[in-house]
Amino acid sequence: MIPKNSELVILDFYNTLVVESEDKIKLRDDIFSQIVRLRLKGKKIAISSSSPLEEILNFPEFLKIRTFIWGIYGKEHIIKENGKEYKNLGLICKEMKTEPENAVMIGDNYKKIDEESSKKFGVQFVPYKNES
Repeated sequence: MIPKNSELVILDFYNTLVVESEDKIKLRDDIFSQIVRLRLKGKKIAISSSSPLEEILNFPEFLKIRTFIWGIYGKEHIIKENGKEYKNLGLICKEMKTEPENAVMIGDNYKKIDEESSKKFGVQFVPYKNES
């Protein structure tokens, strides 16, 4: 459940927006309608991934949702501190003109990067359970 005060929804890419199905990667079946619903509620939407930006942009089905996404942040935006990697949610909030407490990160939490990044930057975290 997305907190009501959230102005910005930051989505992980793999296992949140897209899933592996029948040996290919595709958009999650319900994701288009969920993204449209979020935009109709006035939410800003960004993608933050540990994968290279080029990989996300070259994903064939990405064009279906691209117009609804305000910002895309890939591996190039990962920061490293004390041997740990973090998605730079602070940069995303700044560029999206949203205070961190009004943002939420939704992700599968692979290697705990989504949750740890959220804690570091003061962004709410909602785990996305991959049920496919």
